[in-house]
Amino acid sequence: MPDPPVRLVRAGPLESGLTQGIYHALAREMKESSQDTIILCSPKTPYLCIGYHQVLDAVLDRKICDNKELPILRRRVGGGATYLDHNQVFYQCIFHHSRVPARADKVYQMMLEAPVQVLNQLGLDGRLRAVNEVEANSMRIAGIGGGRVGDAMVVVGNLLLDFDYQMMSQVWRASDPGFRELAATAMEDRVSTLRKLGYQHSIETLEAMLADAYKASIGRPVIDSRIESRRIGFGDQNCTGSFSGNFSFTSPTRGRNHPDEVPQNRRRRLHPPTFH
Repeated sequence: MPDPPVRLVRAGPLESGLTQGIYHALAREMKESSQDTIILCSPKTPYLCIGYHQVLDAVLDRKICDNKELPILRRRVGGGATYLDHNQVFYQCIFHHSRVPARADKVYQMMLEAPVQVLNQLGLDGRLRAVNEVEANSMRIAGIGGGRVGDAMVVVGNLLLDFDYQMMSQVWRASDPGFRELAATAMEDRVSTLRKLGYQHSIETLEAMLADAYKASIGRPVIDSRIESRRIGFGDQNCTGSFSGNFSFTSPTRGRNHPDEVPQNRRRRLHPPTFH
């Protein structure tokens, strides 16, 4: 029996927390009978996001983040700390584990073929390297994270229309200013953006190109859809406890103050949007 169609949601600009909360909600709810989903979106306002196993104070300077009023969210999949804003389009793939390849490299190939196709359509040399690095003209142009969340296999990433290198370098935890400068220079030399490569496409255009590329590459029927309001509510609940100002982050392996254990009276509410 063939696998059911994949649901594609072009969500557009969202409250920052919802860009993380909705796909986490879908992953936690995932059952074999659930619909596999691809979400395309971008954040309305900037924030920082760290990987599930990262220790916040080892990678980011919390005082600087607070001074710049940058929220910090922890996702439940891997990858490193990154600065996210409206100049990036996100792709978030949430599939039941039984409907993806068993090998991690094959999962990434399946989920990341679409952004690579988009880069090639733009006339760049788009490639997938080192299992899960999306590159354009041998420069990294996306941040990728992935992992198992309950019964769901999740792969998330972005395409960089532009990137605030200065802001990212300022919020890093650095032993001294010289090291921060060296790291910032290395980042600019290694990470590119579409604007640096001479492309001036809008986020809306990139989202539309990604939608078409996923329909062509995922190997199953894809239907345009929307997410029900109750799932938006679940996404809202998922993101409310994930801001760094509400509690102290620690490594999940230490067992204290896990993002899922924030007291209800210390959570921040976000207002969920309506999908059209």
